[in-house]
Amino acid sequence: MKQEGFLAYLTQKLEIIEKININTQTQCRFVHRREMRGLNRLLRERALLIDQLVTVNSKLVNERNWEQVDEIQTMVKVIEIKQKEVLDGCDQVLQEALAEHKKIAAELSNFKLMRQLKGRYVQQWTVMAAGQRFSAKG
Repeated sequence: MKQEGFLAYLTQKLEIIEKININTQTQCRFVHRREMRGLNRLLRERALLIDQLVTVNSKLVNERNWEQVDEIQTMVKVIEIKQKEVLDGCDQVLQEALAEHKKIAAELSNFKLMRQLKGRYVQQWTVMAAGQRFSAKG
């Protein structure tokens, strides 16, 4: 493989990583808004991007003789930095999703408790008030 081809694969890899980073940032917004349909779409897009990244990586693994060129070394360093940013973003989204999960669980628990309290006390009094006339006719 020529050096230009190798650089083309590296730039393609960099573009895919940047798309994954944008996708990750968008996922964070969808988690906060609790929009599951949009989040599922983003996850499907992310899976396709990761498949593309695997394909490019498989083409790059076979060629190790270009690593001594300075231009390629700087590109590889930039790619490593971007990959680190993507991993940090993924960790952040995961932590925010877990926090949102705990919020939803607390809200559901509170809703369930309120429904049980309302069902046990409020509805019993309304039934008793409706049958109040029986003792009055006596």
